[in-house]
Amino acid sequence: MTLTQRWSVNVMALAACAILSAELSPANATVLTFEGTGTNINIPNTFGDNIAAAETGISVVNGTTPNIDLTWSSSGGTWQFYNDAEWTGAAQLDNFQTGNQFDLTFTPDAGFGVNVDSFVFDDYAGFAAGNTFDWTLFQNDAAGPVIASGSEVTANGQNLAVATGMGAPFAGPVLLRIEDTTPGGSGADQAVDSISFTQAATPVGPLTGFNLIDNPDAETPPTTPNGVNLVVPLWDDAGPATQQEFNLDWWGSNAPGPEFGNAFFYGGPNNAQSTLTDLIDVSALAASIDSGEVTFDLAGFFGGWQGQDDNATLTATFLDDANQTLGSTTIGGFLAADRGSQSIFLPDSDTGLLPANTRSVELTLTFTRTGGGFNDGTADNLSFVLTGPAPIPEPATATLTMLGLGGCLMRRRRQTA
Repeated sequence: MTLTQRWSVNVMALAACAILSAELSPANATVLTFEGTGTNINIPNTFGDNIAAAETGISVVNGTTPNIDLTWSSSGGTWQFYNDAEWTGAAQLDNFQTGNQFDLTFTPDAGFGVNVDSFVFDDYAGFAAGNTFDWTLFQNDAAGPVIASGSEVTANGQNLAVATGMGAPFAGPVLLRIEDTTPGGSGADQAVDSISFTQAATPVGPLTGFNLIDNPDAETPPTTPNGVNLVVPLWDDAGPATQQEFNLDWWGSNAPGPEFGNAFFYGGPNNAQSTLTDLIDVSALAASIDSGEVTFDLAGFFGGWQGQDDNATLTATFLDDANQTLGSTTIGGFLAADRGSQSIFLPDSDTGLLPANTRSVELTLTFTRTGGGFNDGTADNLSFVLTGPAPIPEPATATLTMLGLGGCLMRRRRQTA
């Protein structure tokens, strides 16, 4: 579902970073406790994102989890805050009927892994006789390998602690899915509390390709079948743009192949211009960048609606340590004539050297409406890849230690108000 990815870096330095980080500090932990946040209020899609300090409804242990993004989604119900004498802080699985699925996705930044350690499943006393439910941890998404799973039974009013037994951090998204299996499920008397997860630096290893864009293919849930506005996961959304499921009404006989997955980026209804941004920190490669040894490869697929000129572009802006612009490049922007007035994707790319003094790269995905009531610019399968110096021979232990913290490349997400 993503473009072919290419990236080589100083592998020994990256591995040293992970090793030293693991030795110098224990795994950082966050516990979502949900107290003090009202009752019957929907949980924001990004609640618990990038925790830098304890706050209302969230506690931390041994440090924070600033490199983990969270996404809340559900099928058939709604995640809601709930606080009363019985549940003094919980994530209610509202309308939790038999077969309904409630998902929570944990996505680590590049160079980090996430371990979903435990949670508490709460049954509301006096409401029903008890409940049964299944829980599953998946790698990446619900189609990925199962990390751990279980089937549980709760008595009336029981608060059941569930330890997942997940053995090690996974350097990719981890999906926790909870599904009601109670015959004729009661629908409102179940909640999850004390969700505990940790982050840890993970060895990157001898990678031959690495796409630095999070959610580069619009596949991170949730998606929408009809283009209604919602925040696009793992991007800063100033538009708002959306990510939309593929459907025959839009694409007809030109529907893209399976390599484009189930969804694509879309400009959204009634938006003259929509933007998504992603800020990538490349300061760890400063010496190689300044000596002219790091190249970039920016690529993606871009389209629009039939004979309209609505379009999408992807711009990489190279910034110094004072966030001053050193240069930029833009790809995409195909008009109707480029597409033969068809609703199709066309590829575009650009390659070059990162300018000296580049310390971060801002990616901006822009959708421009030229007419009509909808912004019909589209994009999918985006990629930003760096190529650096070839790996060096294994150094002595002392040199490895010196390289350790200087060899990491990690992504920094812009914080929004």
